Amino acid sequence: MFENLEKRMGEAGSRVAESDSETLWAMIQAEAKNHPLGLASAVLAISQMENWTPTHTALALAYSHMILTKGFKEDMQEIVQSFSPRSE
Repeated sequence: MFENLEKRMGEAGSRVAESDSETLWAMIQAEAKNHPLGLASAVLAISQMENWTPTHTALALAYSHMILTKGFKEDMQEIVQSFSPRSE
């Protein structure tokens, strides 16, 4: 039921568990550089204009990615449906 969500969370969890904050920050910057029109680039640009800390930037990126990720809406619908009472 939650295969896509589990896979994405597993991949992210592995990277977070195996990396220190400097490495994670470098991965975000590399993603922005490799995809200049992507989400990471947009968040980093706003971060620089607003003088956000790396932590604030990372949280904004994580939240934005979570909301905009392909399949997020479907994942959330599955979660809601799994907790909804079933009419018999």
